[in-house]
Amino acid sequence: MRVAVAVIAVLLPGISAAQSDVWSLTLLERYASWIRESGFACPVATRFTEVSPDDKGSTFKVFCGPAGSVVTGQEIAYRVTVRSNGSGLVEPWQE
Repeated sequence: MRVAVAVIAVLLPGISAAQSDVWSLTLLERYASWIRESGFACPVATRFTEVSPDDKGSTFKVFCGPAGSVVTGQEIAYRVTVRSNGSGLVEPWQE
């Protein structure tokens, strides 16, 4: 999985380790693992955006794509809510 994260860092220079956003790589992998553990396909989380907090916790729209692919905007999105206990609640994204 570290290889996949390194590939993302190369494909998305805005979150590369050479810049000061190393934490983003960690979050991308954490969100991807929560999505996989919830039974959804997410080889690699390619990006995420904070939506708005709700009564369950802080909510993010997380985009997933195949490892090593170029970000096309056609990735699958999931709603990931980070609960106060540090766990993630994952649901398919709905507009």
